[in-house]
Amino acid sequence: MGLLTLMILCSVSLGALFLLLFILSAKSGQFTEGEAPGVRMLKDNYTKEENN
Repeated sequence: MGLLTLMILCSVSLGALFLLLFILSAKSGQFTEGEAPGVRMLKDNYTKEENN
């Protein structure tokens, strides 16, 4: 029974650690992106020039 308690405490503490790291990285702007690559592709201003 003691091993089960130890395993539960380890898993909860690891989950809390990863949650804390995720929150810190989200607050620092790690996951912010102005536009996704698919949206940038649609807004591409490239015009093809034709030579006659």
